[in-house]
Amino acid sequence: TMEIAHQLLTKIRKEPVRIHRELPGFLVNRIQIAMVREVFDLYEKGLASAADIDRAVRGSIGFRLASIGPLLTADLGGLDLWLRVCENLLPQIQSSTEPSQALRRLVSQGHTGIKSGKGFYDYQSDFSKEALDEVVQRRDREFLDRLKSLYWAKEKKG
Repeated sequence: TMEIAHQLLTKIRKEPVRIHRELPGFLVNRIQIAMVREVFDLYEKGLASAADIDRAVRGSIGFRLASIGPLLTADLGGLDLWLRVCENLLPQIQSSTEPSQALRRLVSQGHTGIKSGKGFYDYQSDFSKEALDEVVQRRDREFLDRLKSLYWAKEKKG
């Protein structure tokens, strides 16, 4: 069954991933939640605004990860360097097994994001309707461009 799914996904120009055993939360969700836990902590500590955190991630690791994964990034940077970075930063990285207080506070106040009009951003004052529409359109357009680049460009080269 896994082989059939793999062949089908490959045929429709997707990049299937094989998971060697089941795990709660799926592979990518687990990676994403680890990053989001740290992002929420940085926001909660007031180290940067929501917009600055988003801008920093989008213009660095977000940009990089759209091209190559984190393990290839580590190999290209040098695992000896990554070991030193991990030794220095991991003791200071958020490791809580509980959701962030900032997230709990926002939700308890009814601020659930765009659906309530407020979350990390205030959708009444931070964005005009037109600006928010442009953000969503840009996201969708850039996502489709990356899909074309990652999956459909291979067909033309091959």
